[in-house]
Amino acid sequence: MPLPTALHLRRAQARAELHAGRIDTARELLRAVVSAAPEDIEARLWLGDAELAAGNLTAAEQHYGTAQDLRPAAHDISARLRLVQVERGGSAQPWRNEATDRDLSDLRRDLGQLDDTLTFISEADVRRAAMLLDEIVNAREPAALIAERLSEIDRLLPALVELNVRAARREGQDDVAEALSQLLVSLRLQRGDTGRPATPARQGPLRALIVAPVGGSSFTGITAAALRAHGADVDESVALAPERATEYDVIIAHEPHADAQMTQALAVAAAEGVAIVISLACDYARLPAEHPAFHRLGLGSAERVESFVTALGLADLVVTASETMAETLREAGHRARVIPTGWARAGGAWDLPREPRATLNLGWLAGPGTHLDLAQIRREVGRAVRAHPDVRLAIAGDPLAYQLFAQMVPDNQRLYLPPVSAADRPYLLAQFDLILQPLRSGAYAESLGAQPLIEAGARGLPWLATPTTAARAWGQGGLVAEDSEAWSAQLNRLLEQPQLRAELAAAGRQAALAFEAGALGDHWWRAATTALPLSRLKTLAGSPAQTPDPEPAVRAEPLVTRVWGGAVS
Repeated sequence: MPLPTALHLRRAQARAELHAGRIDTARELLRAVVSAAPEDIEARLWLGDAELAAGNLTAAEQHYGTAQDLRPAAHDISARLRLVQVERGGSAQPWRNEATDRDLSDLRRDLGQLDDTLTFISEADVRRAAMLLDEIVNAREPAALIAERLSEIDRLLPALVELNVRAARREGQDDVAEALSQLLVSLRLQRGDTGRPATPARQGPLRALIVAPVGGSSFTGITAAALRAHGADVDESVALAPERATEYDVIIAHEPHADAQMTQALAVAAAEGVAIVISLACDYARLPAEHPAFHRLGLGSAERVESFVTALGLADLVVTASETMAETLREAGHRARVIPTGWARAGGAWDLPREPRATLNLGWLAGPGTHLDLAQIRREVGRAVRAHPDVRLAIAGDPLAYQLFAQMVPDNQRLYLPPVSAADRPYLLAQFDLILQPLRSGAYAESLGAQPLIEAGARGLPWLATPTTAARAWGQGGLVAEDSEAWSAQLNRLLEQPQLRAELAAAGRQAALAFEAGALGDHWWRAATTALPLSRLKTLAGSPAQTPDPEPAVRAEPLVTRVWGGAVS
């Protein structure tokens, strides 16, 4: 299955806008998708649906007709074309009546509204209904569960009928689908708009949930510390219970595509009006297959791709580590902002002094790159280590990377360190005196941003890195190497000049202070509140402790400004 591109992301955004009832925005996005991919049948059908909802019957019929040319035997397309005829007042259908006409008119009007609470059946409710059915089917005592959940079943009844409509259409049972559609019409007329009561504005401090399904991530702790510095009430978790979603103003989800159930829970939360912020540490569509995190985060399966695209479609804001990836997302119609993960001073691990040792440890850590990245500079590193008997090569987290030097570096000049959790990373970095950051050029390397360099700076480590955009912009705390000759020259220079290492370490530490959790508070506050309704923002602004400062608390020096790039969309 093709991996997501800007076009895939624009398509997912269009679908989300259509489900939310924002017809004009959906039409603009879908027109761009159809123009770029004329044979995308689903996009054509969605565009036809949007035109129909807006009352543009001729345009809707054209798109449905083109889709039918591409897939002649599709019953769902034929049903849509019949619906256009009904709207035009064409030949009578067996099921057509005045109530149906009124309902179609009302539905078209509702879809044109910006308030998504007027949509009769939301995609989130359909997902809820599917999850409820699955629970009932797999329950030990289905009757008891049904009795316990009667009120929920009643509320989700239209969505449950819609599930059956879709199943009937897939199986080619048009008569059943049309009969069920009539039932939906009746339910629509009986229930009015939705009967969903207006939710009163929450009072008190901002309530945020920060969730990261991949265990061992430092993201939740750092982001929580940043928001708490602004007075927010923050919970941290590795899972999201849909029934608790309404307890929060905003949910910030880091790498949610790692868990399909997480994506489903986010859909439920979004349907309840909770603001959704998605955080991405890199371009997962370009994550190397040999990367240690690929099996958890890489887009190597259709399910993972679907989860990734769905999460982006639900997001009110996407936070990325680099301006390169943020720009890709903006081109696809997403709001994107650059906020590196940073680091947290709490606990003191980043400030612990290094223990004295007899060797100068040249380190490499798996994670940003892989053993194939390190293999590019294998000869240069091997020669430099052999030429300096007091240097020891310390490889952390990847046995294959360690084996690269088995025949090149004496055993007493090699050290392997096992992988550790994010919480223990400062202790691991304390085993290094100088760190290597080689990366193969490409979209993945650019998507990492400055986070690896920020961590090196926080620990006072000078670095030598591939000249990515972020490394050039960061410019403090280390050196870049353009080619193999430069890697050899710069590495030997760093190994032989302790004063240079000390100066770079001090500069890197100073630059990293701008990305400590406390200093990131303003940036995360703006990200967390960007999608809140005006009524909630007013209640936050009513408390002096919650009032956002007009200017960032971090007074960005030029180098910091370059790293942030276009941080605010």
